Amino acid sequence: MNSQLLIISVIFLNTCIVLGGFKAAGKQNRARSAHLLWILWMALFLPVIGSLFGAVVWYLSGRIDRLRDGVPAGYMEMTGRRQNKLEETVQKDREAVPTASVFRHGDSRVQKEFLLNLHSMGITRLKKSLDLALSNDDSETVHYAATTSNLLQEKFRKDIEGFKQRLVPKHAEGYRVLADHYISYLKSGMASSKWQEMTGEECIHFLKEASTEFPEHPDFLQKQAYVLEMLGRKESAREISISMLKKFPEHYGGYEGMVRYCYEEGKWEELKSTISAMKRSVQRDSIPNSFKMTLGVLEGTGEWTNSS
Repeated sequence: MNSQLLIISVIFLNTCIVLGGFKAAGKQNRARSAHLLWILWMALFLPVIGSLFGAVVWYLSGRIDRLRDGVPAGYMEMTGRRQNKLEETVQKDREAVPTASVFRHGDSRVQKEFLLNLHSMGITRLKKSLDLALSNDDSETVHYAATTSNLLQEKFRKDIEGFKQRLVPKHAEGYRVLADHYISYLKSGMASSKWQEMTGEECIHFLKEASTEFPEHPDFLQKQAYVLEMLGRKESAREISISMLKKFPEHYGGYEGMVRYCYEEGKWEELKSTISAMKRSVQRDSIPNSFKMTLGVLEGTGEWTNSS
């Protein structure tokens, strides 16, 4: 407050002096009047010029201090938020880049980093990624891919053993998790034909045990039929699906297996009768949306996709 009062007082005093000087200049002769007017104009504008000069010096001194520290002006205030935003954007962009682009157009360093992070991917994406890497022109990238494939195979086996050890009798959910892990691996196509067959047999044996342990749960039979299909045993899968229709006519699983079988074998009349039987026996809201979409395409109507 005191500084503001001082500034106002100085401005007021300067104004009074200048106005008094202009009044006195009119009473002087021509030469003295000209000298006095020049002095008065300087007195009037010098404070303004001084203020502007001081502001420029203050601004430049701040710039020099920041440049001396190696930090551009205005950066410090925003750097934290900008850095976080950039990291978030880069992460999203990295996840959005198609795998093919990484191996066709990326440099070898990016390709190796991508391979090292494959373990965090869903297993269904691994096969395509590894195939692209194995066909790469860079020998080191191919070596990374082969090593990664072997490590992932070992990781899968360890996960299977871990799930088995954690199984709790009379607890169906643990059995489901293990079955889904088997199926995800089989769907990924990572295993050789020999390992695919061996793992498939192991999975089927496990699902048979689960069906015996939990006879009231139709999904273990459904998964068993699905694995048999993947192994090319269509007739065995069909038998499981038919047994499901008899034991669990209200569950969609047996119908789903029969729909796939009839479609692949071109048995259109049996396909129609299967869908008709399902309409009569199965609650619509218990059918997964993915299967509803398949039924809608097969029938060429919006009946399934428009129903909940």
